[in-house]
Amino acid sequence: YSYWGSEHCGYSSHGGDCANFVSQCILAGGHSALKGGDCRGYPCGKEEVGATRLGKCLKSKFGWTRTCGYKKAPPSNIAVGDVLIYHAGSCDDYTAHAVIIVEAGYSPKIACHSSNKWGEAYTYMSSSKPYYEWLHYPS
Repeated sequence: YSYWGSEHCGYSSHGGDCANFVSQCILAGGHSALKGGDCRGYPCGKEEVGATRLGKCLKSKFGWTRTCGYKKAPPSNIAVGDVLIYHAGSCDDYTAHAVIIVEAGYSPKIACHSSNKWGEAYTYMSSSKPYYEWLHYPS
């Protein structure tokens, strides 16, 4: 499950720590506004549960642009450090999984922690979660 420094924790009932992992990546990438504030996962026992909630927070609190749809192609402005959230039944479904973009371009690559992946094709969850919510940092 979740990994924070030397601590191991997570939410087995929610499939792990995807939202926490992504928020920590964003924070480590220099988005200091997340530190101790909204949209941020915390150390063991206080992680923000839910990829959908993380996406809504990034959009409403920090103005990240959101593009979502059934197997939606990546927006042309997608960049390293942006976020992709997979949804099962619709763009607002809470059966979701968050990942961070580690390679941009026509066919971005992602990283995630609940199931350890690095440099994986962004389509890897297309059969179980075919709605792609792309979140772009508006810098």
